Amino acid sequence: MRILILEDDILQFEVLQDNLNVRFPNSQITRIMTAKAFKEEIDRPDAILPDIILIDVLVPWQAVGEPEWPKPPEAVDRKVGIYCAGLVAAHPKTRKIPVIVYTELDRQSRYGKEPSLEEEIRELPKHFHYMRKDASLSDLNHLIWTLTRRKR
Repeated sequence: MRILILEDDILQFEVLQDNLNVRFPNSQITRIMTAKAFKEEIDRPDAILPDIILIDVLVPWQAVGEPEWPKPPEAVDRKVGIYCAGLVAAHPKTRKIPVIVYTELDRQSRYGKEPSLEEEIRELPKHFHYMRKDASLSDLNHLIWTLTRRKR
């Protein structure tokens, strides 16, 4: 199984990687740390597509020190991962790949007029799922297993 993870936090990634290596031992796990690198990866014509994608909502737009890369207005800082999930949904090569959007953010908006995280996730395709980072690893494993099994 090929798993692509958009996660900037090295400790969080290592926990995920260790867990996935135990549960899905022959998996190829790729880590991407910024929205820019994520977009470049799914746009590459020779990219080997993953079987599932895990996206952290709170990832940086680009790495510190990189040349400036224009950010679309819909990629608000606190939800860059939602923007990346939208890229997956819109891209012809990736739109059918199951996605798990995970975060430490609450589902409800604390910012008034801004749509809640739940509302934004609801606008994504049905094979995109939401999971909080504090959910159990066994719940994550079960969701990954279910989504990748359904795809076959």
